[in-house]
Amino acid sequence: MKAKIINASAGTGKTYTMAIEYLKALNKGVKYDEIQVITFTKKATSEIKERVIKFLYNIIFEENNYEDIIKSMGVKINHKLLKEVYFDMIKNSENIKISTNDAFINKIFKLAIAPYKNIYSYEVLSSDDDNLIQTILEKLIENDYEEFKELYMFNSKKKIDELKEIIKDGIIKNRNVLYHLINKESDLLNNKKYDLELMKEDLLKEFSEFSDIVFENESRGKLNVFSVSKDLIERIKNSKNAKSLIKVFNEFKNKSFITTTYVKTSSAFYNEAVKINEIVENKKEAMCELYLEDVIYKYNIIYRKIAKKVYDYLEEINFRERRFTFSDISFYTDKYFSEKEIGLVKNGFAQDKLYDIIGSNIKVFMIDEFQDTDNVQLKIFMPLLRNCQEVLIVGDYKQAIYAFRGANSSIFKNISSILEKNIADIEIETKSLNTCYRTRENIVEYVNNKFLNLENYDYENVGYVKDKGHVEVIEVKKEEAKNDGIFSVIANKLKGNENKSAAILFNTNNQISKMSYELYKNNMEYNSIESMLLVKDKNIKVIKLLIDYLVTKDTYKLLEFLRSDLIQMSINDVKKFIDNKLEENSIIKSIRSLEKNSSDFKRKYISSFGYSENMSDDEIININNFLDLVDKANNLKDFYDNYDKNLSGIKKVNSKNQKAINILTIHSSKGLEYDDIHILHEFKKDDLKDFKIAYKRENGEIIDYLFIKKRAIIEETKVGKEFVEYFREDELENSKNLAYVGLTRPKNNLYVYYIEGKEEDNYLKLKGEKVSSVYEDNEIGNDIENVKEIEFSNSMFYTKTEYEESKKTGIKNSLKMELKRKNGLALHYYMQYIKSKEDMNVAKSMLYKRYANLIGPSETKKLIEKANLFIENNEDMYDIKKYEIYNEFEIKDDEYNLYRIDRVNIDNKNKKIIIFDYKTEKNAENNKVYKEQIAKYKEIIEGKKGYEGYDVQTKLVSIEL
Repeated sequence: MKAKIINASAGTGKTYTMAIEYLKALNKGVKYDEIQVITFTKKATSEIKERVIKFLYNIIFEENNYEDIIKSMGVKINHKLLKEVYFDMIKNSENIKISTNDAFINKIFKLAIAPYKNIYSYEVLSSDDDNLIQTILEKLIENDYEEFKELYMFNSKKKIDELKEIIKDGIIKNRNVLYHLINKESDLLNNKKYDLELMKEDLLKEFSEFSDIVFENESRGKLNVFSVSKDLIERIKNSKNAKSLIKVFNEFKNKSFITTTYVKTSSAFYNEAVKINEIVENKKEAMCELYLEDVIYKYNIIYRKIAKKVYDYLEEINFRERRFTFSDISFYTDKYFSEKEIGLVKNGFAQDKLYDIIGSNIKVFMIDEFQDTDNVQLKIFMPLLRNCQEVLIVGDYKQAIYAFRGANSSIFKNISSILEKNIADIEIETKSLNTCYRTRENIVEYVNNKFLNLENYDYENVGYVKDKGHVEVIEVKKEEAKNDGIFSVIANKLKGNENKSAAILFNTNNQISKMSYELYKNNMEYNSIESMLLVKDKNIKVIKLLIDYLVTKDTYKLLEFLRSDLIQMSINDVKKFIDNKLEENSIIKSIRSLEKNSSDFKRKYISSFGYSENMSDDEIININNFLDLVDKANNLKDFYDNYDKNLSGIKKVNSKNQKAINILTIHSSKGLEYDDIHILHEFKKDDLKDFKIAYKRENGEIIDYLFIKKRAIIEETKVGKEFVEYFREDELENSKNLAYVGLTRPKNNLYVYYIEGKEEDNYLKLKGEKVSSVYEDNEIGNDIENVKEIEFSNSMFYTKTEYEESKKTGIKNSLKMELKRKNGLALHYYMQYIKSKEDMNVAKSMLYKRYANLIGPSETKKLIEKANLFIENNEDMYDIKKYEIYNEFEIKDDEYNLYRIDRVNIDNKNKKIIIFDYKTEKNAENNKVYKEQIAKYKEIIEGKKGYEGYDVQTKLVSIEL
């Protein structure tokens, strides 16, 4: 078996190379349905498939640089065979096995794992919903209160939403990595060496002797050292944990007994002071070891216990409710993959049943973006790889930036040894793609200069084919940066260049919000994260109009669809259609056909309406991706009912020709390219004030982990120092990789911004001299915490709880508060659909779709009854003949802050405006905060043009739930 491993730097023709390797396999006689290609995005799937088909066409018909394609293949071409393959692929495109990792694993789950668990249909979620997390939280409180209380007390986060975050992001998110480790016994966590009481006895003995010496010498001087030493003795006696003992130690160190003139004049005093300092210093490591055992190890032990419970509850809920995320599907596929009863794998090799699911035997297996692979995915791939004739693995460890999603970049770094260990008689060839076809000379050289000499960073120089290019390194003064002036600097640099394809890259969403506001103030067009969502795409909005009509029969939606840029029906034809005078054409026939049967929606839509002539490839991909989501639903109404959930967080494929300025996180920019890139990348070390996970790896496999905090304490211990180093290595590598990804997005121009004097920028050596090709390296600053600042953040942890039931009740009360909050949101959601009494049925339907699962059917019913009773008792408020009514009325103040008012009634006849603000508590009109809030609304509306002379009134409306 042969394996080829390709290290592909950014912009070096990875997709081209994979397409060439695919053609070479076809040319050797491998059938196209025996080649499996795995990608990590739908965009990459489409690009590779398109490139393969296009290259085949060019070779067969000798068009568009076909000679270059043949030259790249480096083999004698079998034209007859490739021609037959081409027409077969066109005719049977559904058999081309180029898919995303999620789609590939989902197919195995759907046809093997789910039936094994007696499931034959299920819903795929984009993320774990809030209702599921709350259910798990309630189960922990009810069934595992003692264990959960310990985890609760360990964390500084106490609110319900924060506890949910621990379950979702701290436990469930780590499942693919940690599941197999938490079930192993840990000698490390069970090895207790230090005893608090014995340590206190030793210290008390020494301090008592010191105190006696002080007492004997106190009469000779003016220094009140005796009382201080006696206080320290009491503090040591009362110390109940390592944290409080370390605090005493720090305070003692800060008293500076030895350096005072008086102490130096007393030899007995001085010698004893030196001695006690040495003794305490020698106890330092032991105290830190005690902290490691009492805090770090204890937290990790309870984490493992709770994590096991959470994973069990999650699996039970997932399979009972038949709702899974792709992460769930990947995990359960791995968990049951080797079950004998299922018959997919035997002795580590894929069996016929697995190939039946895939559709055929796989002789060639290709995996793209391998640096983003996790351990679970590798375990699923391996039985298939063992049976292959050829394997192609493509990746770039420098672009490994998804560790927070569970990706393990060390797998790619160690893939050669992993393959040799798992596959007998394997021949491995390794090559690098080091010529950049995207980026111009000066930018490539700048990146080379920045990364080639970085310590502990494996980087090879990259060549280029395009000359010139512009690099500018821009310093922002500290004072300017403090007032968010850096965003103004970037905006000014962009002025006059708005028509270029440009993107601004940041580390955080908060920076994106500030940059968006700066561009908004300057009347500069931009695309933010929200505008990059698939749901915001103009073409998707048009197709949604058709779906709205087919489900709701709202004729206005149909008219909007017909007049849209996609259909472009003339205004005259629309009038004829309204008057039933339009001769039925192909468009109307297609719509009538969909009204009768909307199944197989994607195929019918494309065959009926197709794509506009001027659509880009990306726009076509976005439409196809959207239509795939439609077809995944049980039916069109199901898709319509769950529209927001189906499209939640799904991004559209980047349109390369968009002229508006794009504002992105560096993570979001991966795989994209722009003419100009403006980047601010700040490396900030985690202060480790809260628990963070550190991984220990061996040959690409995570063999151990430890949640750590308080670096300055635990670094005094051997184990603590080891795991802090693991954490720092991963943290630093991820930051370097983020910088690399951001700096390799531009084609023509690169602008790097840094804040004056910030060591973080120097740390990555991104600071330079203007636009020179030679840059000065800056010394790395030390990151040393002062021991006196060490303080355990959760002071409650060591306090024994006398009232266990009251704490349990307290947590339950927090859950009640959470339910009350959701009821409030549900009420507002219901009322936003009510303009008049006639809207009650529509509002009821919408509420049940959105909130019945969150607050329960009975609570939903009660809420509707109370809301309707209020409407019945306040008929004038809902009189649509008297008032022009606006629900969820949006206004902005002079600083462009957005406010949303629950309801505004406008009586134009009598020039009166009434602002209503719904509240779910009794006597809301007496609440000072609410009164100030609604007064603000009044002030803004009174200042708006068009409402001069109107009498603006306000009413706080209580609907008590």
